[in-house]
Amino acid sequence: MVAMGTCLSSPNGFYPNRVAIEPSSSSPVVNRGILAFERNGTGRARVTQTGLNVPPAAFSYSGSAEISFDFTYAVMDDGTVTVDMLLATYSATYLTGPAAGMTAAFVTDPPLSPFWRWSGMISEDRKTMLLSNGDTVSKVRLSTNAISNVICQFERVLARLGPERAPRKVVIAPMRALPCTCARRPGRSARSEAIARTPCLPFPA
Repeated sequence: MVAMGTCLSSPNGFYPNRVAIEPSSSSPVVNRGILAFERNGTGRARVTQTGLNVPPAAFSYSGSAEISFDFTYAVMDDGTVTVDMLLATYSATYLTGPAAGMTAAFVTDPPLSPFWRWSGMISEDRKTMLLSNGDTVSKVRLSTNAISNVICQFERVLARLGPERAPRKVVIAPMRALPCTCARRPGRSARSEAIARTPCLPFPA
């Protein structure tokens, strides 16, 4: 997955019309990572994020983070796709920038939404998805207990990296016994007859 977008943040939140209560700042962000889709409609993501905090913020900086989260998804017959990013499972560790070493998680207490919904389309050959999310107001808590209210808009391109795999079928081979000649033949020594009378071992067919 490759995603580009911008997050608007404000410590004081937003008005009902999504206008930030000042002071606020905006951060253009690039995400790249792997989303693993399971056949039961669930999945797991691991993402590397890089971003900038740009003027007129109080101070400008660059930073990066490692992110993981779970999601659920649905694919419709007409090719439309929805992916619900489960915010309660979100975990971020900042690698560089002024927050390096800190962690972050979403606050999902009501009335806050417990997920971000991505929506879009999948190609006919099931190799490419185009997904975007809306302007859900969310709240992020740093490991320092600092709180920031955010609205993020992302456009995402997902490409399948490997062939579509059918579930593995485990086959247990039946057992058969190798034929043994146990009757004494003319001219056979007693030693040969003893070996011939040794029980045969089973082998997979």
